[in-house]
Amino acid sequence: MNDEDTLSFECKLDEPPAKVWRALTEPALLAAWLMPNDFAAEQGHRCTFREHGTEIECEVLEVERERSLRLRWRERDLDSVVTFTLLPAIGGGTYLRLDHGGHQRLVGAFTFFASAQRLRCAA
Repeated sequence: MNDEDTLSFECKLDEPPAKVWRALTEPALLAAWLMPNDFAAEQGHRCTFREHGTEIECEVLEVERERSLRLRWRERDLDSVVTFTLLPAIGGGTYLRLDHGGHQRLVGAFTFFASAQRLRCAA
């Protein structure tokens, strides 16, 4: 995938990177803003997100604790890569960037981003 195939979103959260990381990687916290899951932040781990008839298969591609998480994301005919990047913000908080590669499937990416907005409440 190249840059033209990637949708990117950025936001600043008031919470420190450690707390945002927990919301991205702990199954119960991840379920609070996305979907129930069997996630583990371990490279190579395969997991499934399930809710209301939707099933998303994921594989953890890369993990850099409290800095970066990269997932292969498969939902129906959407096969993409989602990357979360966390940076400490000057004065506190976290800059969170979400890159969703494969913009030819915009609906899936926007659906994922809408769910990610709930991360603000879980972090």
